[in-house]
Amino acid sequence: MKKTAVTMPSVTHAIKAKRILAGGGFASEIRRAPKVSEGGCTHVLIVNGDSGDVIAFLNRNRIEYGKLINNAV
Repeated sequence: MKKTAVTMPSVTHAIKAKRILAGGGFASEIRRAPKVSEGGCTHVLIVNGDSGDVIAFLNRNRIEYGKLINNAV
């Protein structure tokens, strides 16, 4: 299965996203970002799912996120 890594603006957003994604059938885990991004993101959400599906789900549920990270998983 494909994995998608998305930066999160805070650990609170990451926890909320993880909970809502689980309700939608997506398994995920929260990791500390290796470095703080220019947007201030300190955590990364790793989701088992295609990036298009994951981003669409986050947008549909109005969950804030930073950006997709390539080659992070």
